[in-house]
Amino acid sequence: MAQSKLTPGSIRIQKSPSASPFGIPKARANQGNLLVIPIEESLLYVEPLYLEAEQNRLPILARVIVAYQNRIAMGETLDQSLKAIFNPQQSDSSTILRDLEAELLN
Repeated sequence: MAQSKLTPGSIRIQKSPSASPFGIPKARANQGNLLVIPIEESLLYVEPLYLEAEQNRLPILARVIVAYQNRIAMGETLDQSLKAIFNPQQSDSSTILRDLEAELLN
C-alpha cells in the first residue's frame, strides 16, 4: 500500500455509525465478523449487520456495510453495497453511501 495515503483501519470502520434497529420492536442490531480483503494496494472491509428480536434469538441479516478507500456503503445485500462503492451512479436508492474522508476530519 502507498505510504502517503491515509487508509482507515478496522477499528475506525467498526466505530462508524451503524444502523438503528429499523423500527422492529424489541430488536437490537449486532455487528457480524469484520472481513478485511486486500485488493491491489488497498483494503476492502465487509461487515454484516444482524437484527436479533428479543423473543426470537435467531439473527437475521439486515444490512451489509462495505468500506473501500474513502467510501463506506450500507445496503440490504452485499451486492447492493458493492455496487454503491464501485459503481455509485447505478446503486440502489435504499443504499447509503458516505465519504469517509469527511468523517475522518470531523
